[in-house]
Amino acid sequence: MSVLVFVSCAVLPLGSAMQAWHTDGGHLFGRKLDCPAHCLDVFVPLVDVPSELGPTEFIPGTQTLAGAAKVESVLDSQGPEAVCKSQRYNPALTAGTAILYDHRYVCLGTSRFPESLSVILTESLQ
Repeated sequence: MSVLVFVSCAVLPLGSAMQAWHTDGGHLFGRKLDCPAHCLDVFVPLVDVPSELGPTEFIPGTQTLAGAAKVESVLDSQGPEAVCKSQRYNPALTAGTAILYDHRYVCLGTSRFPESLSVILTESLQ
C-alpha cells in the first residue's frame, strides 16, 4: 500500500529562473546504506512541455550513493554546466502525462517557457 506524503503544484510564470541541480528527497538511512526506492515522485505537467522549451531534466543512476557522489563531485569541482548532456534524461511531455521516478534522482527544472506558463503537479508516494 502506498501513502501520499507530499503534494505540490508549481506555477512558473514567464521568465522564471532555472533551478539548481537538486534531489527531491534524501536516502532512507542517510548516506550509510543503498536501499531500494522507498519514495516515488509522480511528476505531471499540466501544460504541454515540448523538448525545445526545456523540460525537467533527470540524471538516471543518481538514486544510488555512488551515482549521486559522482554527479556531486562534478558539480562541486566544475560547476552545473559540466554535467554531461548525454547523462541527462529530459523527456518532452504532453499535458497530463505522468513520470514516476525515485525521489533521490538528481534533477533540474529548466523553466524555459518564453511564451507560456508552466504548471506542474508533483506527488510523493511512500
